[in-house]
Amino acid sequence: MQWRGCSEPVQSAHEPYPEPSLDTGLDRRLCGPYEAGISNSSRSALARRNHPTPAEGELSLRSPGPQDAALLWRLVRDSGALDLNSPYCYLLVCSHFADTSLVAERNGSIVGFVAAYRPPTRPGAIFVWQIAVAASQRGAGLARRLLDTLVDRPAVRDAEELEATVTASNEASRRLFGGFARRLGVACREERGFAADLFPDGPDAHEAEILLRIGPLDRTKPVRGVENRTDGG
Repeated sequence: MQWRGCSEPVQSAHEPYPEPSLDTGLDRRLCGPYEAGISNSSRSALARRNHPTPAEGELSLRSPGPQDAALLWRLVRDSGALDLNSPYCYLLVCSHFADTSLVAERNGSIVGFVAAYRPPTRPGAIFVWQIAVAASQRGAGLARRLLDTLVDRPAVRDAEELEATVTASNEASRRLFGGFARRLGVACREERGFAADLFPDGPDAHEAEILLRIGPLDRTKPVRGVENRTDGG
């Protein structure tokens, strides 16, 4: 099983952040007699609201289960950019590390996830291994919301630091974690992570991984923007 930090391209932390509530599926649609006499443009807008596009509809964040593992594997495979691990690896994420991970579900489909765990040698940390967002959801701040909600989970609330590894060239991941640190008003420190020659194909195929350490996490103050959680935790 290959444990890696979020060195893969993820959406930028500077992308537009949607509504603060995780439940964006409030039903305010027009119906019945109110549709009579509306213009074609208004009718088109109404149709879009009654039949949400894949990026619309109710969003919920919850713990993963073994039944989600194949879907997570396919989401990473279809991204075309993330490191695809074995299906068994995602089964472990969805069972052994379910309490410290999250999946995002919209309109009955898995549209994103964050896989994380508490390192046995550093129990005061939460290590973020991988974040994936479906192409249809990019630009809506989902990676940011997954990260913000993760640290408010019961199994993570006592963590003193959040850790991840990134490559120097992965600006999107660096912005994502840098933005998380800024929202909490804490430091984001860079340390030596994994040297390039530790990877099977060596420095020619893989950059060195930089360890990011963000903290101290003050859980007496919620991360700005995290309200009305629907993660079940």
